[in-house]
Amino acid sequence: MAWPVSNIIHYPSSKKAIQVPSVISNRSLSRSHCSTITINISPIMPPMVSCRLATSVVHRINIFQFPFLTSSVIHRRLATTHHHSHQSILSEIHPQHLYQIINNVDQYQHFLPYCLESKILRVSPCGTMMDAVLRVGLPLGSSSALGTVLEERYVSRVRMIPPSCVGENSDEQVWIVEAKSIQSNLLDSLKSRWRLSVVPSHQCNAFSFGDAGNIEVPEEPPNRASCNVKFDVEIQVSNPIISFTLDKVLKDVARKQVDAFERRCRDEPFDGIDVDLRKRQ
Repeated sequence: MAWPVSNIIHYPSSKKAIQVPSVISNRSLSRSHCSTITINISPIMPPMVSCRLATSVVHRINIFQFPFLTSSVIHRRLATTHHHSHQSILSEIHPQHLYQIINNVDQYQHFLPYCLESKILRVSPCGTMMDAVLRVGLPLGSSSALGTVLEERYVSRVRMIPPSCVGENSDEQVWIVEAKSIQSNLLDSLKSRWRLSVVPSHQCNAFSFGDAGNIEVPEEPPNRASCNVKFDVEIQVSNPIISFTLDKVLKDVARKQVDAFERRCRDEPFDGIDVDLRKRQ
């Protein structure tokens, strides 16, 4: 049952009091309870309410808060988005082989440029999603002679999508790996996406005669299926200094990442067997 209670509102500038009826649940206040509320009037800001009698009802009914003016929203509005897409054909490398190398995050620190630390934290029960911590050091300029790096340690959520789960309207097999930062200090957002597909040898022959557009193609056609790689990276950052740096180095960093994965595939033998990441935990 609800009881009407008279709240006395004092206006400090006029020293007047006005009785305003309100309804408060009898679970919080009895019939004889009342509270005195002081409203400070400002010509710019909305009224700020303070209550002398602290009750749970007053805390729940907070109509003068504006959650849309939070600092996180302001940062997102000021953030600059940097995007780069790299596409190439890796001769005589099966997409499944590269797919396994990409998913083996623990080994990144041993072969990947700018990667100082890499560790898988947890793997989902289905084995197609994991969280991993990465620490990277990006050069603050186009010349490595500067010797200055931007170092960041963040947690990335990785989603691995094998061909049976891709669901694209095509007969070709496609392997996809998507990653997104979920904890980062310097970067507002970091996303990456690998799309791997099989390139038959006869298509590589056609590409070698100039049908590939801006795709990087090996000089000699491979003797077996190759891998068509499309690597996209998108970074959002609010810091103007970091934003300026990414404009200078992002393209070069993306190209070196793909080159490093290609070398790793050629150094590591491929047995054609899927690796279950859940067994590594």
